[in-house]
Amino acid sequence: MALSRFGTFTGLKEMSSTSSDVDPDTSSFTFVDSTYSSQWIDFSSTELYDRNDNALQTPSSQVESLYTTYDQPPYTASNGFPFLDIAGRYVLYQTSYDPAILQGLSWTQIAADLSTASNPITQAIVGNANWLTAATCEATGNQPSSVCGPEPIPSIETVLTAQATVGS
Repeated sequence: MALSRFGTFTGLKEMSSTSSDVDPDTSSFTFVDSTYSSQWIDFSSTELYDRNDNALQTPSSQVESLYTTYDQPPYTASNGFPFLDIAGRYVLYQTSYDPAILQGLSWTQIAADLSTASNPITQAIVGNANWLTAATCEATGNQPSSVCGPEPIPSIETVLTAQATVGS
């Protein structure tokens, strides 16, 4: 959702998590064979495994270095997936909400739930997208203004900046 605010995906495909996952068979999507275009940001993905734990893609040395650096204390206690680096400024190394809220729901059901602001799924997904958007806006110098200007993005950016300052 956050990336969609800055650009466009083509070829994004629905899938589900592995049946042996903590939250088995949860509706998800794959970036494999998709493309993303944006005048504001570059996006590259590496998906290590498919839902059957078969190897999919090998990370570049740069991605492997980032993951190896941040997939350890004090950043994380265990393997963090998904792993996301935003311009070398912010790192996400686990899900930002409990995917159990999506358990048993189809893509269509999840999408339909996003139109109800009071729905916990909407709050989790849109709330997470707002934080990722704010971090991306900070990295792009608040461009585009149509994405970075409206609340709550500037307020979240203020919190992110304050937290980054405290953590330095």
